[in-house]
Amino acid sequence: MEVKIITGNKVPSQKGSHIPVLSIANYPNPFTDITTISFTAPENQKAELVISDIRGREITGVDVTGTNRYTWKAEQVTNGVYIGTITAGGFSQS
Repeated sequence: MEVKIITGNKVPSQKGSHIPVLSIANYPNPFTDITTISFTAPENQKAELVISDIRGREITGVDVTGTNRYTWKAEQVTNGVYIGTITAGGFSQS
C-alpha cells in the first residue's frame, strides 16, 4: 500500500502581525503504513492536526498542543492521497 499526504510550506507572518507561523510536513512521503508528521505552531495555543481523505472526509483528528511531531499509523486506510492540516489560533495550514 502506498499513501501520500499533501502538505504545504510555511505561512509567513508579517512583522507585528498576529498571524501565527504554521508549517507542516511529513516523512517519508509517500509511505506504506507509517509516517511522521512534523509541524510548527504557536507555543501557547491549542493546536489540532486533522488528516482527511481527498474528498474532505476526516480520517483522524488529534490534539497536538505542546508537541511538534505526530506518528500516524495508516494501517486502516486504503491507498490514496491524504491531506494533513494543522490548526492553531484560528489559522490553518495544509
